[in-house]
Amino acid sequence: MEKESGSKKIALLRILQILQEETDEAHPLTQEQIGEILRAKYGIVLERKAIADNLRLLEKAGYDVVSERRRGSYFEHEFDYTELPVLIDAVMNSRYIAKGYAEDLVKKLKRLSSKHFHTAAGHIVSVGDKHRTGNKEVFLNLELLDEAIENKRQVEFSYRQLGFGLKPKSRSRRVSPYRLILFQGQYYVLGKEHRKYGYQPGVRAFQLDHITKVAILEQNTDSIEPEDKDSLNGIEMLSMFYPAAPLRKEKPERIELLLRGPDAVEAFVEQFGDCTMTRLDDPNRYMVKVEVEANPTAVEQWVLLHLFYARILAPSYLKEYFNYTLQSGLIPFLKE
Repeated sequence: MEKESGSKKIALLRILQILQEETDEAHPLTQEQIGEILRAKYGIVLERKAIADNLRLLEKAGYDVVSERRRGSYFEHEFDYTELPVLIDAVMNSRYIAKGYAEDLVKKLKRLSSKHFHTAAGHIVSVGDKHRTGNKEVFLNLELLDEAIENKRQVEFSYRQLGFGLKPKSRSRRVSPYRLILFQGQYYVLGKEHRKYGYQPGVRAFQLDHITKVAILEQNTDSIEPEDKDSLNGIEMLSMFYPAAPLRKEKPERIELLLRGPDAVEAFVEQFGDCTMTRLDDPNRYMVKVEVEANPTAVEQWVLLHLFYARILAPSYLKEYFNYTLQSGLIPFLKE
């Protein structure tokens, strides 16, 4: 290895680099080992006393360097081995991040720890990339939309949706953006769309990975209508909306359901959070009565997905409407 010019001056930075890349709490290095790496990797020759002085200097400068008398020195990384996999998992399971960007982000996250974590993280593999977005403008669009919301400016963008021929079709939209929301691995921008002949009524949700060519306009965003404020604050309604569909303005209500089986109960609580549960006295079946304060349409959509394990009990109008919807949807199929 060719000796680095000004090696004595650069030695401090190389020692810091060695500690960051080669060490953690479980894998410290002695001063002798640090000296061997300096010689082999960078061509820098330092005495143990000089290495010890540099270690003390790094600690004094506020770097997270820990030196233990019997074990050696190591760098105390910002994230430990239990925290980094959580961040990597979040990136790998985010459908709005294109595959190439996701892989780059994972590499950057791995660099936040030592080489020993790289080895352990090599066992993590990503599956289900089929539904990952191919939109490479997502991060830029996030930044632009956030800036527009912060400065209360309208935006114009190209939005992709399925047309009548079931083929993706993009057209320009002008929107007053109000919120960015992350829901089930997807980002959405909530805003009011401006049309040539007036407003499209209500707040609409636009899926971020369907958005391209974002431009911030000079026009200020329109003020939020009183009837739209619930749409912007009611996060649970996102469980039932479709991209670029108007959000139904429903306030949470007290709803009673009958759930069958522990899996259904667990799935319901995971979706809607705190609720009152009463186990029914039925020796043959696991039946639970649930009371929850929730958006009626969100509950209706959830019950449709868990039809064999859930039934709406109250309020009566919701029960009757759900039964009517179910029957209306089945009749065309039964006639075939």
